[in-house]
Amino acid sequence: MKHMTVLMMTLLAGLSVAQSNSSKLPKVTKQGDVYLSRSKVSLPGGMTQDMSTVGASFYKVDGATAATGIPERCMAFKSGDGAAEAAANASGATATPKAPVSLDAGNPLPVHPGGAAYATLQRQKNGSAISYAASTPTLPPPPAKLVIDIPGAKGGFPAMKGKTFPSTAALKFTAPAAGEAVTLQTNFAWSNPTREATATVILMGQDEEHDVTFVCYARDDGSFGFPAAFQSELKRQGFVEGRLSSVGRMNSRSYREGDALLNVTVSEFEIRTE
Repeated sequence: MKHMTVLMMTLLAGLSVAQSNSSKLPKVTKQGDVYLSRSKVSLPGGMTQDMSTVGASFYKVDGATAATGIPERCMAFKSGDGAAEAAANASGATATPKAPVSLDAGNPLPVHPGGAAYATLQRQKNGSAISYAASTPTLPPPPAKLVIDIPGAKGGFPAMKGKTFPSTAALKFTAPAAGEAVTLQTNFAWSNPTREATATVILMGQDEEHDVTFVCYARDDGSFGFPAAFQSELKRQGFVEGRLSSVGRMNSRSYREGDALLNVTVSEFEIRTE
């Protein structure tokens, strides 16, 4: 479980590097990333643990554009390969990026559905680094139509009020069925695709007997199968059949204010432990 959690957090971070091009707006010199992550963990005995977290960071950049979904791709690795290295390879990263220069965005940052706050993000400083996190580490399931209000700070990130979080419903999987083995020829299918360019579906599974884990990014169009080249890679690593251990969907929405860009990302994962 710990290994899976580390990998998922790295994957979430990796999604923010996929970007689209635009030359009609001023060059971006300030970027903000707001995320809401919801995880549903299926426990033995039919119990479910439902946890959500919200956070944000703001920093200087030298040009950036609105986030989009990551192109379809897959990776496979052994447990000793390291989650961070594997996720970096999947997202296309070639080197560890230099830590960005943090920006102040004011304090606090309320997240709400138009009334009482669902969460209040408080500014946290660690030397010159600034981040924002909810005072409550884990939150209940988020209500619909959430927005965030960023008060802004002089010389930092500008004010942006009422910026909406994208809606991201849990995947309704139709194949493979619960308990059905995942093989090289498995066709994954879900009945509620968004078909949005900003949405990405993430599939993760293991062949525990042969110590092989796979992670795939897929377009949110309702179906996915392992590409032929990746089937060969799975074979090379010893994959025979496994189980789907985590499925999720992420969606992003971007906002501009002068030379500032704000990306708001929502993810919802189901983690299967049985």
